[in-house]
Amino acid sequence: MTDRLSHIVHVRIDDDLLAELIAEAGSRGYTKLSPYLRFIITSRDKKQMKKTSISQEAVSSIEQLSSEFRRIGVLYNQFVASYNKAILMTDRNGNPCVTVKETQRNQLGLMDLTLEMTDKIHKLMDYFGIGHNRIRTSTRQK
Repeated sequence: MTDRLSHIVHVRIDDDLLAELIAEAGSRGYTKLSPYLRFIITSRDKKQMKKTSISQEAVSSIEQLSSEFRRIGVLYNQFVASYNKAILMTDRNGNPCVTVKETQRNQLGLMDLTLEMTDKIHKLMDYFGIGHNRIRTSTRQK
């Protein structure tokens, strides 16, 4: 393969970037920097360059958060279904069986779960070094 490589490119980089590239190359199984740099250059628009390697701990955290999100969704759906049934029920005098206090208690429980999840998401974002202002909670565009 080296007989096809006829051009040499010289690039100046600082010590920090060199150390980072050497570490990346080593983590991907490259023993020399040149083949890794060729890999970066030749695959710069390909899907494989967009993959990032993350620790097993981070993967476990993401899986746990996904599970908890599903749990909150299930609880929310159960609450809404029960509430919709309950608001139709009345006592002998025609008064609603569901009180405002019960509704507020359930809403506060769901709010606590949501705030707990938000805190965990922020911790995960801090772990990955992602700024909190980069995440949207709505898909609507301005």
